[in-house]
Amino acid sequence: VVEKDGYCYFKGRDRIVDIKKIRLQHSKRLWKKARFLASLVQYTPFVRTIAVTGSLAMNNIKDDCDIDLLVFTEEKRLWTVFAVLGTLGRLTKRKLLCPNYYLSIGHYCLKRKDFYTAREITQAKPLVGFSYYKDFLKLNRWVTNYLPNFNYNLNCQGEIHQRLLPRILKI
Repeated sequence: VVEKDGYCYFKGRDRIVDIKKIRLQHSKRLWKKARFLASLVQYTPFVRTIAVTGSLAMNNIKDDCDIDLLVFTEEKRLWTVFAVLGTLGRLTKRKLLCPNYYLSIGHYCLKRKDFYTAREITQAKPLVGFSYYKDFLKLNRWVTNYLPNFNYNLNCQGEIHQRLLPRILKI
């Protein structure tokens, strides 16, 4: 095992460090778009949490990636949010907005309990609605069966200031 610029890799695989650095630069640019997008999407009625998932959550995107989102909705409002965000996603041809996982408050306990789902949950980076996201993590502690080193506290950093008007109106 060799170390270079803080990255560890197998001898003879030096190129992966350069690839990771390039992908990190692409990710930084896309994170700006993701934060801006989340600051707008949070105004969608009944949206409670917006989290980035997929390759962007891991700062490992290629140049042409979209922004994968996990969206929590108010109870019994999932299909309404799905219709709105799904339409926006199609209008952008999924090049910018790609909400790919929706959950309704009150339905946080996931039935599918496997490594893939555990990885998606633990890699998600919430931007809006941390309190709902923390509740979700508490109800899905089974992920540590697959990823025992997951730290629940480190996942919640960098929340966007939540909207004031919808909180007042309880939309």
